[in-house]
Amino acid sequence: MLVAIEGLDQSGKETQAQMLRDHVRASGHKSRVVSFPDYGTSIGEEIARALQGEREYGPETMQLLYVANRFERKADIERWNAAGLIVLFDRYVASSIAYGEAQGLESKWLQTL
Repeated sequence: MLVAIEGLDQSGKETQAQMLRDHVRASGHKSRVVSFPDYGTSIGEEIARALQGEREYGPETMQLLYVANRFERKADIERWNAAGLIVLFDRYVASSIAYGEAQGLESKWLQTL
């Protein structure tokens, strides 16, 4: 099972994901929290540099980096899901779509990514 927790910056998504993880585990189920962007990957590091102003990318490129960052974790997520873990996301696809639309990108294009 995959569960995505979405929301504004600093709205408590990470806290809610951790609380849900603790509840799921207390109920006897295995779970894993995954945060996106995942700054622990090579593409995640590039996203961090861009967000810190060390690199300049347009909104389309940033969206492609976000998609690639999720793809970097795809095998892990599939493995955890197949093993019966409940995978909890602190941000996932909906955040990318919302941020992309706020930057003027077409919703249809964002949804096809």
